[in-house]
Amino acid sequence: TLVGWDVKTPTKEIQEWFKKANDLGLTITIVSNNSEKRVSGFSKDLDVDFIFKARKPMGRAFKKAIQHMNIKPEETVVIGDQMLTDVLGGNNNGLYTIMVVPVKKTDGFLTRLNRIIERRLLNYFKRKGYITWEEN
Repeated sequence: TLVGWDVKTPTKEIQEWFKKANDLGLTITIVSNNSEKRVSGFSKDLDVDFIFKARKPMGRAFKKAIQHMNIKPEETVVIGDQMLTDVLGGNNNGLYTIMVVPVKKTDGFLTRLNRIIERRLLNYFKRKGYITWEEN
């Protein structure tokens, strides 16, 4: 969600966004299905807590993040670029979710499979009028 799958460290823009969020008093925990090495190195540069190998869309990591941040589920927003992990996991746990456009056009192998299913679901929901988005 934050950077492409092949980018190891936060970009300057991501660092600035996290600083602004921190200045506004927002508490952030990165919840990732990636390995500890990948997530810890990335999160360290941002000075934020993280959960690795989260097994999204399973709920344990979301609940752990909420508990660790000492907030209520109704105060929580899950932001992600994958419907089948981020959005499904957040929604299944009663959390508000925001799906964003992926920052990169290419993905790792498993994510590519998810994207095929995701595109079909998004097109179905759009045809039914359940979701809208603007294309540029």
